Amino acid sequence: MKQIVLSPHTFDGLLKHLVDVEERQNQIIEEFSLKATEEYREYTNIFKNYLNQLRGLVERSNINDGTDDSIPIITIGTLVQVINTNNRKEHAFHIVSPYYQRSSNGDVSCLSPVGRALLLRKAGEEVAVEAPGGMFRYEIQSIKYVGE
Repeated sequence: MKQIVLSPHTFDGLLKHLVDVEERQNQIIEEFSLKATEEYREYTNIFKNYLNQLRGLVERSNINDGTDDSIPIITIGTLVQVINTNNRKEHAFHIVSPYYQRSSNGDVSCLSPVGRALLLRKAGEEVAVEAPGGMFRYEIQSIKYVGE
């Protein structure tokens, strides 16, 4: 397995986030979807995959003394810099949990179309997002852990 180097701030934040999501996953799924629906099954699969990826990230991490909060995949609590591939405009998205009190236009719920498309992706990847405003394509430029 490839080792991942994280700053102490990033590692501590990810570890706390992992514990929180593990404890609240059923509550989140039940609160934001209806049981016995396709959406419920989809959210359940999203959270299971998310927890597995997050656990693997924490387990493979080495902590360094630096302050670079770069992280290899998009998680809740990351600030993601993207470029719209259609018009080349840059955007920043702060991926947040559904419970987070959004304070800016850049805060994006992990359960929104943009959040779901970006979650667990890597820098350099392109994503297509079907949103109420139409189809958007983004290239992921960078990922930094900032917390919620």
